[in-house]
Amino acid sequence: MEIFINNKSQFIIHFSLKCTELKQRIEKELVSKIK
Repeated sequence: MEIFINNKSQFIIHFSLKCTELKQRIEKELVSKIK
């Protein structure tokens, strides 16, 4: 059970990092379109 919880938290961290990455990419594209 602890291994599962650990994997879950690592997955959440990984997922949030991906989300941040995506957000930054989208913001960059928006900024380049505005300019």
